[in-house]
Amino acid sequence: ASEPLGALRLVLQNYPVGIMLDLGSGGGCAVIYGAHHGWSAYGIELCNAAYGLSIDNIKRAEEDGYIMQGLTKIAYGNFFPAGFQVLRHDITKEDGFRETLEDHLKRCEAKNPYDELGIGLDKIDVFYHYQVERRDNILRLISERAKVGAILLFRATISDSFDVPSNITEIVSGYPLHLYEKRD
Repeated sequence: ASEPLGALRLVLQNYPVGIMLDLGSGGGCAVIYGAHHGWSAYGIELCNAAYGLSIDNIKRAEEDGYIMQGLTKIAYGNFFPAGFQVLRHDITKEDGFRETLEDHLKRCEAKNPYDELGIGLDKIDVFYHYQVERRDNILRLISERAKVGAILLFRATISDSFDVPSNITEIVSGYPLHLYEKRD
């Protein structure tokens, strides 16, 4: 996890402090790291066990003084908002987490994590995703719902085929880390 967090640190230190969102926040490490660097850091997690772990980790980081209280917030649910079409593929190597994601999604269909967080995708300055979802879905989400100038730090874990939307520019391409920006 140190490689992605090092890249996240570089992004957070080179952009004006704002709002970051970890799409699939797992145990909350990136959210905690973002808050440590002064950002308002949010996370959305689909796995109930990982969500619980992230809540515990954030509480411990606050108690230990590593982060200021109130800079972080985690919500349980699907980071794809209602009405967003998630594309699935039958090729296992291209959609390696398909069955797990579909199972989790069935359990939290009615939850809207953005309501719980009190924030919309159009308010996020930096998105972070340690890949469990297909890259084309994440890039389309940013393309369709993020504000102009939003940054996506993407940590690839599977080899998948994808098209970069015309309003997304890849700023840095160094497998497995990729940095994208939404343009006009």
